[in-house]
Amino acid sequence: MARVNDTSGRIASEAQMDIDSHNPEIIQPTAEDDDAMLPRVVSVVPAIFVPVEIDYTDPFTPPKNGAERARMALESIEFHRTGGLKGFEHLTELERRRILGQARRWKSEHGTEDKEKPGVPPQEVDAMIRCMSAPRTAGVDYNTPTEGVPPPNFLAHLDRPDEADSLRQLHLLVEQSLCQQKGYEAHMDKNKACWTEVLEREQKTMELQANNASEDVEMG
Repeated sequence: MARVNDTSGRIASEAQMDIDSHNPEIIQPTAEDDDAMLPRVVSVVPAIFVPVEIDYTDPFTPPKNGAERARMALESIEFHRTGGLKGFEHLTELERRRILGQARRWKSEHGTEDKEKPGVPPQEVDAMIRCMSAPRTAGVDYNTPTEGVPPPNFLAHLDRPDEADSLRQLHLLVEQSLCQQKGYEAHMDKNKACWTEVLEREQKTMELQANNASEDVEMG
């Protein structure tokens, strides 16, 4: 959608440029990096809470008829659509800054990145498979005491916000941001269509009533 692309295009484009350019400057270590301390964005719900721009202490003038009420609803929908998309953009920017800040902090703490990733070394995989595939020897107790053996960390890769994983997170951020904003747009479009139908129906009713009143005057 054009509106989604206009609203999220800047953040998505900047994140994609970070990915495509593979620019090492975006993760250069710094002495103090406030962005690295940003909390992870775990929900986009705050984006839909749009600050109001009216003073509720002022007297409220209710709509005069159904058509005016529908027009007020449509104006409110557009107001919340714009504000909600700005909220999505803000949360996306915060998460982008956090990802790059974490990468800079990791690089400052670990120096030159070690290209060896957590996991089983490739040269040990074949030996492991052979051992697991070997037939059981009768009379041998294969139970191994595990007291004092630390459990494996299967999420070790999440503890390494290095350059490669930062690029993966940026890819995911762009994808999720666009998907969530499109879903929000679809929801607002549905509400707009509903109130547009109400407005058209009310306008037809008012026109019919006006025509009937005119005919009554002519007959009278």
